[in-house]
Amino acid sequence: MGFLGFGSIAQECAKHAIAFGVKVIALKRSLKPLKKNARELLTSLYVLERDGENGTKMLLENSDILVSTLPGTKETENFLSAKEWSLCKSGTIFISIGRGTVVDENALYDALVKTEKLRGAALDVFQKEPLSKLSPLWNVPEEKMLISSHNADFSQDYYSCGFTVFEENYERLYSSKEEKKEEENGLTIVDIAKGY
Repeated sequence: MGFLGFGSIAQECAKHAIAFGVKVIALKRSLKPLKKNARELLTSLYVLERDGENGTKMLLENSDILVSTLPGTKETENFLSAKEWSLCKSGTIFISIGRGTVVDENALYDALVKTEKLRGAALDVFQKEPLSKLSPLWNVPEEKMLISSHNADFSQDYYSCGFTVFEENYERLYSSKEEKKEEENGLTIVDIAKGY
């Protein structure tokens, strides 16, 4: 299973994949070190800063299941287009749970229907949401496509988990105590320059 992006969502997915004996590879944007428990999940890691396009090529060529958890930025817009789909193994399954702007949807349709490079796809996010009634993705045979409406993470504890995150961040914001390093206390920091 190859992950495009290896942040917290990808790492959680990787834990479940490993439980089924799946080998995990990933592509990251930078050499910023992974925490030890995240490194232990990986068979191989490709880094754009170090491996460039070759890292992307290696990941695509070696993934039976390709999972995109990439953020939506200028750098990732249409990151997966006709060129990238052509590099995938025949029969690859694609899962998109990051941002829909990463995927060229017309090229994805071609890879699923015209060239049949991909065996199937599960999409939770799209270029524009909701997915237009005119999108060619609605014409992909149902045995090759699973579409959800950007709610694949909806579970019984969805609201309580969201409230817990809000409550923890609120307490950190108004706490007069000196906090531990952000990485150690679980605080999610948004980097405005990166766009996520």
